[in-house]
Amino acid sequence: MSEMKLECNGDSKSEPPMDGVYGGWELLIAGVVLVVVALLDIAYLQLYLSDREPVYVFSAVMISALGGFILWLPFARRKVEAAGETRLSNFLALPDNEVPITFPVVSGFLGEQALGGFLGSVLMLTAHNVFFNFGAAIAGIYCFAVIVFAITITSLSLLRFVVLFARYGWATYGVIALSSLIVMFGFFWAGVTSVS
Repeated sequence: MSEMKLECNGDSKSEPPMDGVYGGWELLIAGVVLVVVALLDIAYLQLYLSDREPVYVFSAVMISALGGFILWLPFARRKVEAAGETRLSNFLALPDNEVPITFPVVSGFLGEQALGGFLGSVLMLTAHNVFFNFGAAIAGIYCFAVIVFAITITSLSLLRFVVLFARYGWATYGVIALSSLIVMFGFFWAGVTSVS
């Protein structure tokens, strides 16, 4: 009778090693996120059972979606790292040190920030209708998706713009990064408050 050996941790020649997505800090953050989301979901469930208000379902769905998104980020980071830095740089069209700062660069940044503000306006205009036509759970998923899309666009735009100023030293870089961040939040705030 032949002897069968079980090899672990990827020592087998036919099996790749099983590397986890989460490291030490990621596991700690994931644990905290799961505990916080679970406690908030329990609180929203208790509030919903006592008042029967659908806004609690909406809040629970938004919090759960945010927790799931935070838990998904390490996996996404691993996928981006596996795809290679050049693929991400090419997709984002990150500028190199020789690219001059021109009017199209600045106006492109402002246009992308305005798009994020516009998405905030669209969210405020449509969330009420989605809530009453499709229910609190669908409205929570919808609001989360639009917010993540708007924040992703504005954050990547901010990253591309600020990278241009990394060559000028920390003082210039810090001022530009701070002022660009203020512009980003300003556009989003203007978009949201214009319709609320």
